[in-house]
Amino acid sequence: LQPRLYRSKASMKNVDQQHNRAKNYVLDSKRPYLQGLGVTNAKGDVVKKHYGKFRQIANFVEIIDRDIGTFVTEAKDPISMLDLGCGKGYLTFATYDYIRSRAQVEPRARGIDIKTNVIDLCNNLAGNLNFTGLEFQNVRIQPKTPQDVDILIALHACDTATDDALALGLRSNMQYFFCAPCCQAEIAAQISTSNSDFDLVNRFALMKRRQADIITDVCRALLLQSFGYDVKFLEFTALEHTSKNVMLAGRRDASVDREKAYADYLQLKQSAGFSHHALEENTADLRANSAA
Repeated sequence: LQPRLYRSKASMKNVDQQHNRAKNYVLDSKRPYLQGLGVTNAKGDVVKKHYGKFRQIANFVEIIDRDIGTFVTEAKDPISMLDLGCGKGYLTFATYDYIRSRAQVEPRARGIDIKTNVIDLCNNLAGNLNFTGLEFQNVRIQPKTPQDVDILIALHACDTATDDALALGLRSNMQYFFCAPCCQAEIAAQISTSNSDFDLVNRFALMKRRQADIITDVCRALLLQSFGYDVKFLEFTALEHTSKNVMLAGRRDASVDREKAYADYLQLKQSAGFSHHALEENTADLRANSAA
């Protein structure tokens, strides 16, 4: 038999494409606030250039659905939520809408940011949607002023603003938190004189910075554990959308070994060679009072 070559048009006719099925998001793209924020059009279809933003919002809603779903449906009192550094309010609206559609009573939610233009935009949209329990304020984070907070959100608060947000949450006895740190510079500036095995990494500038980012966030996790929170790290959005895709999330848990967590923090502090951490300093009085 002589081999023969046949040419024909490519076809997927007999190929199983089940693995290509659309992702079944918890978030419905037809939620009105998505249109108001420009993520979807009047038909509820995701605008092509904002598909990455929609995925980020949808992934976040899946995270909170898993972590606070039971808390939301069982709560008898109004749930309070605070979004620090809310920006245009994408996740503020998403979280409020999620809680409002499932809770027994109207939640109380606030987004705060120092940019006046986005605050006005968000307040107008909240009014148009009749989101009576949601408001936005043009103020700065006040880490030492307790507030009514069950659920705290702080995504991409820059450098030690993340620590200000977490300190406020701790001072307010938050039940849950979702935090995506950004631009960690505090520890990187301190570890240049470290006399430890970390110096093997610190001699390379890029690796030193990346290591400092990791140390900064692990310290945050240990300090949060030392105040009685069960803490985890997770990726909340795809890397192609943002390189800052690591989220620190947690909830109050009486079973956490606080003393061990704080001892681990002190050990890491000594090994890495830094002298101060903003979250430790912002909560020094809380630790002193708990030890008294």
